[in-house]
Order: sequence, then structure tokens, then C-alpha cells
Amino acid sequence: VLLKDMDINALISGDCNLTSPSTCDAKILDESPSQIVFGRWVIDNSFGPETEDLSVPMRLEYLASSGQFETLVTDSCTAISNENDELTLTPEVDFYDITSVFERGESDLIILKAPNVAGAHNVEYQVPDWLKYDWDNDDVHDNVPLGVATFGRYRGNDRIIIWREVNP
Repeated sequence: VLLKDMDINALISGDCNLTSPSTCDAKILDESPSQIVFGRWVIDNSFGPETEDLSVPMRLEYLASSGQFETLVTDSCTAISNENDELTLTPEVDFYDITSVFERGESDLIILKAPNVAGAHNVEYQVPDWLKYDWDNDDVHDNVPLGVATFGRYRGNDRIIIWREVNP
């Protein structure tokens, strides 16, 4: 893409048009400062009785300066919808149609209908490329988020004293 009317030099401060217009190599796109962050879309696992509808919590995260991912609470405009085959459930289970936006980087608006049968369902959501992540650790950020929605009670194993789930 060729830029027209370039008005800054990325390596120096000040207006390059005033000093030497031939050194201008960039264009100011917006006068107000912008923040660009490395982010990802996360689906949390969820569980509940097979006789009740189940919400699937999702959130947007960014890589903070601490090196840890944190919820992007400044995002209340990223769209979330399941009306155009963005949502894949394996095995299939019915869900309610929604079109909305994240609020403060979080959403629990994807709601699965109670199947009246116990079982686990993989939940996959087709996200924009810039919110994909390297969930399979192959050094390529090309994976959509994946979670598990479990209907029915899970008592656990008597030999396990404590069980904790950790997000990568």
C-alpha cells in the first residue's frame, strides 16, 4: 500500500514537512493516541445440571507488561454472535441465537439449551485472525478458542484430593 501525503518521519520527532519534506516516510492516521495490544479470545469450561440451560463464559485477554494475560476490561465493542455458524458444538446441542458485544471484556451470552442428557460438549468459536492464539503450542497463532461444556453432575475420583484447572 502506498501512502499519500506522508507527514512524519518515524525516526525523528517533529514535523518533517517543515524541515525536509523528502524525509517524510509515514502518515499520521489519528491524532489521538492509540493502544495496540497482543490479545486472544478465551472460552472457559462450564458445567451444570443436564436439566438447566448452561451459559458458556468467554473473555478477551491481552498480554500485560507483567507477562501474564489479563482480561481486556476496556473492550465493550467486540461483537459476539452465533447466528452465522461461528459456534461449533461437538457433539451437537441446541443453543439460543444471540448477537451482542462483550462488556468489559467478558460475555456469558452464549447459552446452550438443556439437553436432559448428561454429557460433555466441545465448544469452539470462530474468531477473527487477530484473536486466535497458539493453543496447540506449535509456535503458530492459528487456533480458535476451545472449551468444554458439561451437562450433568461429575462427582470426581475418590483418589484425587484436590483438582485445579489452570489456563495456559
